[in-house]
Amino acid sequence: MIFNPDWYENSRPDGVAVIEVVDKETNKKWFIPLMKTVCEGTITGPLGDFSVTHSFRFETSTCPHTIEAFYRFPLPGDAAVHGFSVRFGEVEIHSDLKPRVLAEEDYDRAKKEGKSAALLTRESPDVFTLSITGIPPDEDVVVTTKYYQAGRSEGPGFTFRVPLTTSPRYVRSDEVSSYKDAQPFALMRDPGHRFSLSIATLNGVIRSPTYTLSTDANGVSKLSGGDIIPDRDCVLTWTPLETTNHPAMQVFLDGSEDPCFLALINTPTGDVKTYPRDVILMVDHSGSMKGTKWEAATWAVEHFLRGLNETDHLNICLFETHAYWFSPQPLLVTKERINEAIEFIKDKRSGDTELGVALELAFSQNRVPREVSRQVLIITDAEVTDSGRILRLIENEIRHSDPRRCSILCIDAAPNSTLALQMAERGGGIAKFLTSSPEEEDITTALDEILRLWSAPAAIGLSLAVNRKTLLVDGRRVTKMDDHWCDIDIGDLPCGVTAWVAAKAPAGDEPLSFTLHGCGTSSQIPVSTWPAVRALFGARLITELELISQAGFAEHELTKRLGALGFSNISIPGDEKTVYHENKVTGTLDITRKIIIEESLKYGILSSVTAFIAVRNEAGERVQETVIVPNALPKGWSDSFLSSNRKCKSTMVQLPKTRKDRFMYAGGGSLLDLSARDSNYSSMIMQPDGTMKLPDRNLGKSTLSDIPVGYSFRARPTGWCIFSGRPIFEQGVAVLYNSAFQQDPKSIPDIPVLHRLCITIERTLVRDNSRLELQLFVDDPAVPKVKVSVGDLVKSGGCRPLNIRWVNGSAIVLKMLDPDGELRQIPANIKIELSG
Repeated sequence: MIFNPDWYENSRPDGVAVIEVVDKETNKKWFIPLMKTVCEGTITGPLGDFSVTHSFRFETSTCPHTIEAFYRFPLPGDAAVHGFSVRFGEVEIHSDLKPRVLAEEDYDRAKKEGKSAALLTRESPDVFTLSITGIPPDEDVVVTTKYYQAGRSEGPGFTFRVPLTTSPRYVRSDEVSSYKDAQPFALMRDPGHRFSLSIATLNGVIRSPTYTLSTDANGVSKLSGGDIIPDRDCVLTWTPLETTNHPAMQVFLDGSEDPCFLALINTPTGDVKTYPRDVILMVDHSGSMKGTKWEAATWAVEHFLRGLNETDHLNICLFETHAYWFSPQPLLVTKERINEAIEFIKDKRSGDTELGVALELAFSQNRVPREVSRQVLIITDAEVTDSGRILRLIENEIRHSDPRRCSILCIDAAPNSTLALQMAERGGGIAKFLTSSPEEEDITTALDEILRLWSAPAAIGLSLAVNRKTLLVDGRRVTKMDDHWCDIDIGDLPCGVTAWVAAKAPAGDEPLSFTLHGCGTSSQIPVSTWPAVRALFGARLITELELISQAGFAEHELTKRLGALGFSNISIPGDEKTVYHENKVTGTLDITRKIIIEESLKYGILSSVTAFIAVRNEAGERVQETVIVPNALPKGWSDSFLSSNRKCKSTMVQLPKTRKDRFMYAGGGSLLDLSARDSNYSSMIMQPDGTMKLPDRNLGKSTLSDIPVGYSFRARPTGWCIFSGRPIFEQGVAVLYNSAFQQDPKSIPDIPVLHRLCITIERTLVRDNSRLELQLFVDDPAVPKVKVSVGDLVKSGGCRPLNIRWVNGSAIVLKMLDPDGELRQIPANIKIELSG
């Protein structure tokens, strides 16, 4: 019997029939045994030592049976997961790292015998599955996972991203079987479990751009508001107590005879030479980018375009299911072309996220034959799964004599940060992240500031030379030099941006020596010893091997790649004996799987083909129910991604008995398929007259290009005139509005989210190079939520998108800055409106 998955309330979009036990009389919610997740750890400069603890418990009154629970959760994709322990009541069990097949057999055997057990597996670099069997009522089951992580440089400090939920990702039809276990089991607005944080630091301060923290006298930072719904990443930034300029480079060694090292390379600051750009902008127009992310990206790209010089070259790609190009090849920038490009980015077509297909076209375009910074800058949420092939494209490009560097600006509350970081590292560019949550930041302001990083490349062709004949390096291009040194490609970096290099060097007669090329020669390089460096390198090596296994290399290329990582004399089946592609892939996967298992056990680091298993010796009550723990829907995602049965949630979910079939249930791109199936409806656009219209799906210019840039898909709201009149400046600052002095609170409309800011001013009063700026403060009177150039507003017709949540009654202040005195002597009447 074949079910149409669109016809049933509890149907799954992947067409797999699922039985849900629903109590129609009581209309019960999901039974969720996971109570809390706690992240604890210590941050010391650029390095972090963390643990994540999941606490399970339920009462007999809720469920009188022993249960099995599955939870799919995220960890940083570049983390080295090195420890796993479980406590059943008062009994603590430490785990063993085994080949995944053996660990799963141990788990299934324990379940059959009525023993309690826990299994931790890795489905993709940043997605993990926790399986626990034998959870009895009225008993705590606590699972702790330990990992190391290297931070990312942000100004004077370092940033650590703690992902809190697993978001659905677009799966290509030819990768469903490979990535079926990397999708969340279920998504809910409130998953029923909570998250808390406890991070200590020495000689530094921890802050967070995504959550408010409180720090005690011992230097331990926690969430000020208590436990939270885990629906967006927690970003932590460590800053030293005494801020000084970074040295050009720092090195961390593991202290062994065949040392692993992490090198931290910093670009120069201050007045430096900058380079012309040959830039290709790629803007994601997939369904998951719609709404605030789409509007903000359109606005920010427009103003990036206006900042290009006549020495630069430009092309633009809007990608979704198809790729739409501004020009067949990059064009020299002129004022007319900038205006044409701004009209081009207003296109409203949308579809799936075929990033790889578009990226391959970008790399094939003509190159400017001179010393320039060649960049492909991608603005996306990176919710894709064909990472192996995307990284393969980037690695092929880097081998070119004049490579295009690849940078990525990732927008989402729970982004695919692992892929974004790997793309930037291999592509010799940088990765930046923005949340789409209106509670945290105005995404348009943040985009404006980040895109300025690409306005003036400070170093091109950076490389790190090491005094060894061979090196094992994760993902970067390595060139052997004639004088027994190896040269590691770093790429192009703007001012104040830092890059990590992880490598393993063979033992040598001389101590390791490092030289940085491209921005001067380094001397007196600080060297520190941290044993965890070895685990971090092992994790990167394993990730590299996994990506190689998924990239679809031919046999000779696969042999070459493995040899570059130190795995020589590998015998791979030849082309002539195998006819079908599926059989060729199976043969190469068996070889790479064996290598990954060996390296995973060698370094003690979890991989996709190994697993941590912990089994309690004493037998107990056998499992009678199986429960899936849902993830929180990422902040800012639409309800179309929620689990399909929305009226009443099941108390239990009966899964197939075998492990293989069990995870087929959660497989494929089902949640995203649901969105794609409804894409004709979700991409309908509300026009200014209130009617709905589908975008033109044909190639070429959009029929909706007349819709203003950043035009909201909502019905047009009534504006709130927050200021009207002539600004009065004191020392270059005019306070246009301050809610603290508002006489009539009823005059402030109840708008939960501010979506638009508009200004009315005579255009002739604003110079082309105007430094007039508006600043909007919400809740915090010291830090503006929104900063926008008045000149940019005027050039864009007077309006720009916002994404700010506020509560009527909280502080709101609007200021105008006039550092050059443009409006002091001019009787300029200005009107400023906010709308929801």
